[in-house]
Amino acid sequence: RNLLTAHLIYSHLGHEFLLEKSRLWSGVGVFVYLLHLIDAHS
Repeated sequence: RNLLTAHLIYSHLGHEFLLEKSRLWSGVGVFVYLLHLIDAHS
């Protein structure tokens, strides 16, 4: 029973981590895109 609880907590943390990672990567993508736009205009 404790093992199941630990597994649920672990998978929840892993899910949160993946969400943070994808949010970070989309932020990086937007940043690179903006840099590209600025570079194209100059």
